[in-house]
Amino acid sequence: MPALSRADLARKLRGMIGLDQARLAAGHSIELSKLLGTMKDGFSEPTPWHVWSYTSQKLDRFIIFAGQHIMKIPGESSARVVLLSETGKIISRSTFSTGWRIDISAARFTFDGTLRAHLIDITTHPVINGQDIRRQVFAVDGDRL
Repeated sequence: MPALSRADLARKLRGMIGLDQARLAAGHSIELSKLLGTMKDGFSEPTPWHVWSYTSQKLDRFIIFAGQHIMKIPGESSARVVLLSETGKIISRSTFSTGWRIDISAARFTFDGTLRAHLIDITTHPVINGQDIRRQVFAVDGDRL
């Protein structure tokens, strides 16, 4: 399969905004896997859950959120966030644990007027003796997570 041009990639990303996880996997898994990249540091490969968009310094941006449920006990869940430019160029990738013996169940993208920041709000829950952490919030500051 030939590589997509930046314009085609940006058009495809716009079409993915708001799709649920099943529709992203069914119709866009190849493109999203390439953008997510290969996981390192012991994390399992995440599944794309969301594609969101926002505006930073008058420029359109895309975010791909991918999550990995806890796979074994003891263990941890994880997430990967990819920030992309309006043309689909990767600005940054962030991979992080969402907690030891904690699983992720949802993620949403919001704007907080008080903080004047876009937020990735992750809903979590404990698994067998895990900490009771129900919410994790990450700010998107311009082109940084």
